[in-house]
Amino acid sequence: MSAALLELRNVSVLRGGGIAVDKLDLSVSGGEIVALLGLNGAGKSSLLRAIMGLEQSESGAGRFRGRDLGMLATADRARLGIGYCPEGRRLFPGMTVSDTLHAACRAPARERAERIAEITRLFPLLDCILKQDCWRLSGGQQQVVAIARALMSAPEILLLDEPSLGLAPVICQELFPAIRRLADHGAGVLLAEQSLTHALSIADRVAVLHRGRLVLDAPVGGVSHDRLKHLLLSEGEHG
Repeated sequence: MSAALLELRNVSVLRGGGIAVDKLDLSVSGGEIVALLGLNGAGKSSLLRAIMGLEQSESGAGRFRGRDLGMLATADRARLGIGYCPEGRRLFPGMTVSDTLHAACRAPARERAERIAEITRLFPLLDCILKQDCWRLSGGQQQVVAIARALMSAPEILLLDEPSLGLAPVICQELFPAIRRLADHGAGVLLAEQSLTHALSIADRVAVLHRGRLVLDAPVGGVSHDRLKHLLLSEGEHG
């Protein structure tokens, strides 16, 4: 595993007048999947949005490949190599899959085509739906397209927000191994999830958020499912 691509130190994020993320330390390395677990309202989405520059950090510092992210706009963070796939997919329904992918990358046409071919090797499903309109796709197909769109800029790290949300288990059985293959090709992945089963099936490390606080950061093999469930569901203080 390579050195850390993304480093967060003492990061706090405010949302809706309250603290969404509270003094969090976390890192993600190339080739590593970090599963960010937590119930609704735990702060997962707020953290990913703050990393992407879509929400302002109240305090702390974020660094990507050693560069301070604090003064960078969202577009600049994307150009540095941070990809983001938000919850809910948010595709343009009237566009085809191919048009969606081409629109996500400013590279010359030949390079875009090569990039689509590379992503299709990770997600073979794409090859069958490139000419289809996004609104005609199933939820699982739309999720694959949303991830592929984020990959068109060839990010070094990918932020994934609840990719399993609303998907049938059979779709998740295809989607999550593809995310694992992405990391095996060298990308870092910060995966915000509620599903323990799906997240732990591919993750290297697990980080648990509870009411905005990081209460666990450990290798997947170093913590039991029972312990994770306790941390996720407990209403008390955590050590």
